[in-house]
Amino acid sequence: MHVISGPAKPVATGKVQKEIESVFPKPVWNLRYFPDGIRNCYTLDVTQGTKYLIRALFVYGNYDGLNEYPSFDLYLGPNILETIDLSLWGTGGLFEEIIHKPISKTLQVCLVKTGISYPIINTLELRPLQNNSTYNTQSGSLRHFRRNYFSTASRTVRYPNNVSDRAWIPNFNEKNWTQVNTNLTVNTSKGYNPPQVVMASASTPISAFAAWNFTWLLFPSNTQFYIYMHFSEIQSLQANETREFSVLVNGDPMHERYSPKPLSTETLSYFTPQQCDKGTCIVELLRTSKSTLPPLINAIEIYTVIDFPLLETNQDDVLAIKSIQNTYGLSRISWQGDPCVPIEFLWDGSDVQTGLTFSTDNGFVETGKTGKVQKEIESVFPKPVWNLRYFPDGIRNCYTLDVTQGTKYLIRALFVYGNYDGLNEYPSFDLYLGPNILETIDLSLWGTGGMFEEIIHKPISKTLQVCLVKTGISYPMINTLELRPLQNNSTYNTQSGSLRHFRRNYFSTASRTVRYQSSCMLL
Repeated sequence: MHVISGPAKPVATGKVQKEIESVFPKPVWNLRYFPDGIRNCYTLDVTQGTKYLIRALFVYGNYDGLNEYPSFDLYLGPNILETIDLSLWGTGGLFEEIIHKPISKTLQVCLVKTGISYPIINTLELRPLQNNSTYNTQSGSLRHFRRNYFSTASRTVRYPNNVSDRAWIPNFNEKNWTQVNTNLTVNTSKGYNPPQVVMASASTPISAFAAWNFTWLLFPSNTQFYIYMHFSEIQSLQANETREFSVLVNGDPMHERYSPKPLSTETLSYFTPQQCDKGTCIVELLRTSKSTLPPLINAIEIYTVIDFPLLETNQDDVLAIKSIQNTYGLSRISWQGDPCVPIEFLWDGSDVQTGLTFSTDNGFVETGKTGKVQKEIESVFPKPVWNLRYFPDGIRNCYTLDVTQGTKYLIRALFVYGNYDGLNEYPSFDLYLGPNILETIDLSLWGTGGMFEEIIHKPISKTLQVCLVKTGISYPMINTLELRPLQNNSTYNTQSGSLRHFRRNYFSTASRTVRYQSSCMLL
């Protein structure tokens, strides 16, 4: 069993009250709660394309002595999985479980504060499925609805009886069913591999000629589901005995004239998701005219389909962001989970229009003061441009950036005056790259639209300086400074010098500028 502990910060630990301990196993006694921030996330390493069983358990246990059950949202990556309202479940708490195939090498499970109460979690479990070819869907993931074995036993079957630690809960309708057991070994090694103890018992109708029925309700009524029914003939049939029945789901034949295999597990399922009329679902096992014995079934699994419409940010871009965070010691409490989606949890300092992420320039420059373009200018530009830094002191003020020697970078600086000082006087100053002048920035030539300077440059040292030099009475200023390593260092070669942007066009009737919308990069 793999129980994941929480991140190093910002979290706090708690313990359920003593009287609750007797109800739950020891791993549930302790919990982690999140008093700070809106979204707090666990980041788990996974194998891309492998199916995992993911289970989170939430038991309040009055750990804080307030007797107020918390409510919060649970996310898988950028998509909401469920609202966790523990007031609906009382002391028993609840668990959320899905079978999910990650599309990247990491998986994030996030708890999102939605009110005044703190999100909590007791255990988070992540287990690769033993057989990756099982539990297939047309789309989406499988959210646990129920998993039962048909027995009068009282115990839930988990690990070590079940390698993947699927929790099998006993279910038995004593009014209408009778139990069948075996002490012989049932072959469960193929396919869905239900536990031996699960397949060693089964239920049949009390009346030999009655149908075996199993019903459940789905809400909302149009919920899609997948069903897996596990069968094994665990009785020794005489030569003149036959067990044959039809399997119907919501009145539609799923399998006709079916006979379970002796002491061998077989699973019947659909390849496509199903729905129930008005949310009322029923499985019927109907004895055929040929059969001398009633229908028999050992276990059943039902999962609802949950779609995750929001795609995660490209993994390479996330790694690039984290690398820059580590390099420059950048950290914010809100920088957890996916940096770009969903939009309401976009990392502070992100540009919604381009999908690019930006940060304060503190740490890159030691001088200057901050300003803000006037309100009427904000509607013209994305959020990163609204703030600027101006330099009233000194002649030369420089940003110092750490770079990889010999790697080509795209360097872009944007200058929008925006009448930040209320003087209506466009500044003029020089822009330097290291000791060399790149351009004279005269914003009076460009008006409210401002201007940008962009070059592709290969540094010859481990640091790069971008400097603004005062040449008159106006103060140098800058809104954004972007530094990005090229994806392919063998492109944009020159015999000497660097490449200064002149124009970059694509030939289309479209009106939009194409930038890096599919991912986020920290500026």
